Amino acid sequence: EIVKHILLLTGGVYGLRKLIDEFVISVSRFSYLWTKDYKTAIKQFASKNRPLEHYEEELNGCQAVADELGILQDICIVGCLSVDSQPVKESIGRVVLQWRSQYGKALGNAVEERLTFLYDKVESITKKAVLPTTEDFTVIKDQLDTLHEAHHWEWLSETQLLPLEDICAVMEHHQVQRPTEYMDRIYDLRAKWKRLRVVAVEKREQVTKIQHCYKQDLLLSVQKFGVEVQCFHNDYIANGPSVTGISPPEAIERLKRFQRILQDKLRHWELHMGAEEVFGYEQHTYPELAFITREVASLDKLYTLYLSVTGRIDHFIDTLWKNLQIKSCVEEFAKMQEQIKRLPPSVKHWPAY
Repeated sequence: EIVKHILLLTGGVYGLRKLIDEFVISVSRFSYLWTKDYKTAIKQFASKNRPLEHYEEELNGCQAVADELGILQDICIVGCLSVDSQPVKESIGRVVLQWRSQYGKALGNAVEERLTFLYDKVESITKKAVLPTTEDFTVIKDQLDTLHEAHHWEWLSETQLLPLEDICAVMEHHQVQRPTEYMDRIYDLRAKWKRLRVVAVEKREQVTKIQHCYKQDLLLSVQKFGVEVQCFHNDYIANGPSVTGISPPEAIERLKRFQRILQDKLRHWELHMGAEEVFGYEQHTYPELAFITREVASLDKLYTLYLSVTGRIDHFIDTLWKNLQIKSCVEEFAKMQEQIKRLPPSVKHWPAY
C-alpha cells in the first residue's frame, strides 16, 4: 500500500513539474525584454537611420506585449497549485514601459532631427531669396537657382511633413514624448514655406522685368568673348610655354602667366554658359580654350616634376658623400621614375622631359 501511494505521489509530482515547466515557458517568451540591455539595443536601432515607420512597428510590438500581459490571469491554476502571477506581470510590465519609453525618446530625436533639417533649409533659402535684385548676371543666375531650389524643396518638404504628422499621431497614441510640440513646429514650418512662396513670386517678377534688357547685353558679351578667345589662342601659340627652342625655366615662367590668364577666360566661359542656359540660348563652345586647357594641364605636370627633380639633384650635389643616405636616394629616384611613367605621352618630346 505504501509503494502504491509513493508511485501515485511520484507520478503526480512529475505531472505537476511538467505543468509548471509549461507555465514557465509561457512566461519565458518575454525573456528578451530583460536579457537584452534596452538602452544599447535601441541606440543601435536608431543609429541605422531607419524610416520612422520602423519606430511605429517597435512601439506596436511593445503594446502587443502589454496586451498579452493583460490577458494573463492574476491567479493561474497549475495542477494542484495556485500560482500568483501578478508580481510577474507587474515586473514584465515595468520592463515593457522602459522599452516603450526608450523607443519613444529615440523616435522624438529622429523627428527633431528631420524638423531641424527642414527649418535650416527654409531659413537658408529665404536668406538667399530676399537678397536685392541687380542687373548683374551672376546675381540673376543665383536668384533663379534659388527660386528653383525653393520650388523643389517646398514640394519635398511637404512629402516629409505628412509622414511626420502621422508619426505624431502614433506618439500620442502610445503616450510617448511631446507630440503637440512637434505638431506646432510642423504648422510653423508650413507657414514659413508659405511666406517663402510669396517672396519667390515677387522675386520672379523682379527678375522677369530686368532680364529682357540683359539678353542683348549677353549676346554682345558673347561676341566680344569669342574675339578675346581667338586673340588669346594666337598669343599662346606665338608666345606660350609650348614654343619650340625655349629653355625649361623660361617655359615655366610663361606657363604661370598663361595659367592665370586661362583661369580668367574659363571663369568667363562658365559665366556665359550659365547665362545662355538661363535664357535658353545655344551654348557656345570654344575649341581653342579646350585645347589650351589640356596642354597647360599636361605641361603643368611636366614642369612640376621637372622642378622637383632638379631641386633634389641640386640638394644631392650640395650634400657630402658621408652624409648621403643611399637608401633614401634610391627610394626618391624610384618615386620620380614612377611619376615620369605616369606623364602624358604628349609631353615626352619636350626638352624638360
